[in-house]
Amino acid sequence: MTYRLRLLGRFELSTADGNEIPLSGKKNQALLAILAVAGGEWVPRARLCDLLWQDRGETQARNSLRQSLAALRRAFAAHETFPVLVNDDAAAIDPNSIRPDTLRMNGAATPDAVDDLDYAEFLDGLSINGQAIEHWLGAQRQRYAVAFGDALAARMSELEGAGDGQRALAAARRLLALDPLNENGHRAVIRLLARLGERSAALKHFEACRDLLKAELDVEPEAATVELYETLRAEG
Repeated sequence: MTYRLRLLGRFELSTADGNEIPLSGKKNQALLAILAVAGGEWVPRARLCDLLWQDRGETQARNSLRQSLAALRRAFAAHETFPVLVNDDAAAIDPNSIRPDTLRMNGAATPDAVDDLDYAEFLDGLSINGQAIEHWLGAQRQRYAVAFGDALAARMSELEGAGDGQRALAAARRLLALDPLNENGHRAVIRLLARLGERSAALKHFEACRDLLKAELDVEPEAATVELYETLRAEG
């Protein structure tokens, strides 16, 4: 059996046909996520303890890890396959038994795959006390946000190059929804609006971009953004 694991957005574990598998406990969910992101690589027990139970002594942390692994086993007890591999020193996910949605991000930069991806923050809403696990969560959130942003930027450029202005504009706006301070995205919106005959909207977008950068970063738009604006204004 292959299970589905949603990590982009709120944690959700289900069977292949969509039946939810309840898994309570933030650390139990985080443990499964850590193993899933490792993609089949063995994660040392010491590393798992450091991430999830750094505030406890070694003996207590290892006992907590055993209890969390037992909770995972109970969650899958009614199903055919337990997708976690365990030995005395480490644990791993069986990549043939569980497929996290983050795998789709690995191929998001292929030409049109990003069109079908709806991005949500990695483990949205999950917060666990502890510097190590919060740092790990932050790193994963940044990793997938950057990957999705890069994929959107590539798709936007591809569509613009192919002369598909409307879809390129939609991709640019998705990029700005993810990263409102991305000037490459703002320039694309300005440029594409102008090419689609919406010069007034393009000029207004520059002004909104300028105001946003000033309010959020106390900086002026980049020279390329200003040059684009001045060129459009002169054409009027």
